[in-house]
Amino acid sequence: MKNTLSFTLLALVLALSSCDRTEDQNLSQTIGDVEHFAFGTFYGYCIGNCTNVFKLQGDALFADKVEREYPDPKTPYQNQSLDVKSVNKAKDLLKALPEKLLGEDVETIGCPDCADQGGFYVEIKQKGQEVKYWRIDTNESGQPAYLKSFLKQLEALTQELKQ
Repeated sequence: MKNTLSFTLLALVLALSSCDRTEDQNLSQTIGDVEHFAFGTFYGYCIGNCTNVFKLQGDALFADKVEREYPDPKTPYQNQSLDVKSVNKAKDLLKALPEKLLGEDVETIGCPDCADQGGFYVEIKQKGQEVKYWRIDTNESGQPAYLKSFLKQLEALTQELKQ
């Protein structure tokens, strides 16, 4: 009986450890290949500073220079980096970026700002590759399941950094 229980537990452990975890992979495995990473939020119809995007480049984090634009790879950024604590939080967000996003073949996910709800912005430049960017719906119903946790982190960090 003891051998049967031990064998069953061993078989269970082996079965669980062999599960495919590709859905859970994030970019932390290839972070060294990243030249820059930009993230933030935007709103087309609002008063005040409606675009809050930040660009992580090396050990520096820069805030955007615009108040009302949809962000894209040509978005201009400040010359002065934010503090080290903010840089480290942006690096943590980069590590949480789902690698599956890099395989998306569209730049628009869901319908960002279609109903005046704003949108999320994510941009990445990896060595030897073209810049990739996405505008993503803020409504959870317009977001793929694999992005929801990351987008909550992105939104919280953007709110913190823009203050």
